[in-house]
Amino acid sequence: MIEMNKAKYVRFGKFILMLIIISVLVGVGSGLLAFLLEFIEYIALGFIESAHYPAAYNTSALRRFLSVSIALSLAGVIWYFLRNKTQKVPSVSQAVKGEQMPTWQTIVHVCTQIGIVGAGASIGRETSPRELGSLIAQKVCKLFSNQHLNIQNFSTGNIVALAASAGLAAVYDAPFAGMFFAVEILLKTRNIALIFSSSCMSFIAAYIAGLMRGTDVYYEMPYITKGFAIDYQIIVFAIIAGVICGVVGWVFRHCFKMAQVKQVRNSSIFITMPMVGVLSGVLAYFMPQIMGNGRAAAQLALLVPDNSMYQNMWRILLITLIAKMLITLVTIHAGASGGVIQPAIASGAIIGLLLGGLWCMLSLPQVNFTMCALIGAVAFLAASQQAALMSLSLVIELTHAPLILVIPAVIAAIIALQFSKIITSYYNKKQI
Repeated sequence: MIEMNKAKYVRFGKFILMLIIISVLVGVGSGLLAFLLEFIEYIALGFIESAHYPAAYNTSALRRFLSVSIALSLAGVIWYFLRNKTQKVPSVSQAVKGEQMPTWQTIVHVCTQIGIVGAGASIGRETSPRELGSLIAQKVCKLFSNQHLNIQNFSTGNIVALAASAGLAAVYDAPFAGMFFAVEILLKTRNIALIFSSSCMSFIAAYIAGLMRGTDVYYEMPYITKGFAIDYQIIVFAIIAGVICGVVGWVFRHCFKMAQVKQVRNSSIFITMPMVGVLSGVLAYFMPQIMGNGRAAAQLALLVPDNSMYQNMWRILLITLIAKMLITLVTIHAGASGGVIQPAIASGAIIGLLLGGLWCMLSLPQVNFTMCALIGAVAFLAASQQAALMSLSLVIELTHAPLILVIPAVIAAIIALQFSKIITSYYNKKQI
């Protein structure tokens, strides 16, 4: 009996050690990806992004055009050979179900995603750390022979999901968002052990990555003060924004899925990717804020302080919104791999700001424009990802927003999520 208990404790200790090693490696990997992104930005565009300087505004228009055009053309060649001439890299959800992530192919795939984002392509970069986390988890589980550890609810697939979520947490210094990503999207679980483990792994990975690249705020919100108060006006606005963002967010989600299903993967990618590269380059030539994963566009919306500046910017913001959503979807359809979390945040922030401007045009009581943008970002992300808690956590962690802002944001997120689910259910019935 004593020997059996001892073996049990040893097995459990090895399991905990395995999770810690995975978390640390995911954090290190995400930190290295952040350095790679900055290196490519500096080489391709001559700048390094920050909350204060999120886009290559001071880079020449011609350099912006050439950067994204060349990057997407080269990426098309790389992805063609990865998808057609060697072992394919599965998605994170496929890896959770048991498909193996090939080592060098996954690394090339991940670095290519970072490369095009750094060069200015309009697509999210959060998929790359999730894929890297999945690869790390599979390798470490194999090293520890996880199938023999026999810990209830912790199959290799579940651990891959926890590691992928930790990758999201590490890349954005958002541990709560990482935990909820596992809970709401990858595993859809309420198991306390999995939730607790995901939380711990996300915090460890985010901490390690933060030691490497710093923990500066991702989005600045200078026009939200610590004494900001919530009143009925902003609650009413949150309800309206939740409905509108729920509908538009569902449309974006549906279009994203269609773009993935019909994504170019054969030799036509040699044509489609350069074409999208040129189109992206033309847009970047005139609008540098549409470049990259969406940070610049979202930051632009979060920096509008009042109605007077809004009146000077709303046309630019509307054009940015349309261009950002379309070029992101077209880039995915043309053959690029990447995420849409940050593009969704950018789109939602602009929609929220535009709704705030409309609110003022109708002579309704004044609302804080930054608050409108934040509510829109949370609601749109919740609808497009169908994950309210992850969306709320991520936007709050990216902005370091006062906790009082959670109240209207969570109202908007829940309403947007429910509208998105209702439309999804209706659409699926119509398809049948």
